[in-house]
Amino acid sequence: MALSEQHHALRHAEPAHRLRGVGAPTADGVARRLRAAGIRPTRQRVAICSLLFGGGDRHVTAEVLFEEAQRIKIPISLATIYNCLHTFAKRRLIRELFVDPTTTYYDTNTSDHCHFVSQVDGSIMDVPAAGIQLGPIEGVPEGLHVVDVQVVVRLRPKVDGRSISPAEDLSGVSTTPPYPATPV
Repeated sequence: MALSEQHHALRHAEPAHRLRGVGAPTADGVARRLRAAGIRPTRQRVAICSLLFGGGDRHVTAEVLFEEAQRIKIPISLATIYNCLHTFAKRRLIRELFVDPTTTYYDTNTSDHCHFVSQVDGSIMDVPAAGIQLGPIEGVPEGLHVVDVQVVVRLRPKVDGRSISPAEDLSGVSTTPPYPATPV
């Protein structure tokens, strides 16, 4: 499928794409959202933004978006996806998450919130709004201000009613989480 056909398909799509602040789930609505963030809405950016926000809030990697794009025949390189994600994060359309030293995750929920990370399956979940209360941060050097705080709470399952220490092997532990997880 050519890019112009994909653009036409996105423009006339019926699926419920959810973008904060955009009324219409169309390529035009996505383009308006990008322009409002000061980003030029190229076909590739519109396609990536539609993928990102098409299913509500989620935590993704560039590789996951690349696989999704490949599955629906959007011809785009992994490098372009990385560049777009970097631009979106810089303009605060999405938020970079630092939960793993080897992979950058992106969160479509840009509100102030914390994350649970499962040490069994790597899933990332938003902590409910009232789950962690952060107060003012003291001791910020003169002339600077806090722009972001990221709190990551790592989780491990209990086995037979007892907590498993970080040194213990998780190989026999079920990876089916008993909680709503956002796949990564």
